[in-house]
Amino acid sequence: MTAFIELGFPQKILLNELQSLEDFNSVKSVLEIGCGIGTNLFHLAKAYPQMKISGFDIDAQRILLAQTVLKRFNNVNVFVEDARLMSTLKRYDLVFTSAVLMLISSKDIQEVINKIEKISNNYIIFIEYQSDSHVKEELLVPDTLKFQYLRTKLSRFFLLPQMLENKYHYWKRDYEQFISKDFEIIHKRKITKSMWSGNWVRHGYVMTFKKVKSSVRG
Repeated sequence: MTAFIELGFPQKILLNELQSLEDFNSVKSVLEIGCGIGTNLFHLAKAYPQMKISGFDIDAQRILLAQTVLKRFNNVNVFVEDARLMSTLKRYDLVFTSAVLMLISSKDIQEVINKIEKISNNYIIFIEYQSDSHVKEELLVPDTLKFQYLRTKLSRFFLLPQMLENKYHYWKRDYEQFISKDFEIIHKRKITKSMWSGNWVRHGYVMTFKKVKSSVRG
């Protein structure tokens, strides 16, 4: 329960970014993609009880936990969904991800972002690993003793590439190259030591995209 009570770095970053939007009061509905156990949603619902807040995750067990903890709020809805499929036709004023796109494979990422654009009425926020060298995407392998041990033990097998793809990697991308011309970037902030820690200071960015006026549907 402590994770829901304490306002952590990711939640502070998200709330600060929301409050920086010029027309924040126009945001009536929010969707988190990959909400996990609902920590971000908890603090959003607490801060903005008038807002309709939704989230989904591919892990049914996490959603069950989120439903239990978030039942105190009458403005939150969570459900099981796969970001790669995203069959929902509902639209939201703001759609955001936090440390989720970095786990989506290279073959799926463009389709996922296309779907995010389709369900966003106005804003998209990514809190992700962002390339600062204009490289479209690169695979980051955690430099940990555990992984180095596995790499040494398994390097003679063909299992290593599959492990890299499924478990021991994070993607760092230039998300401006994945977003269509229907959206323009309005904020791009590098995460600093005062905001977070570890690899998030090295690779982390907060990026906010807004739908261009000609693309806003009436």
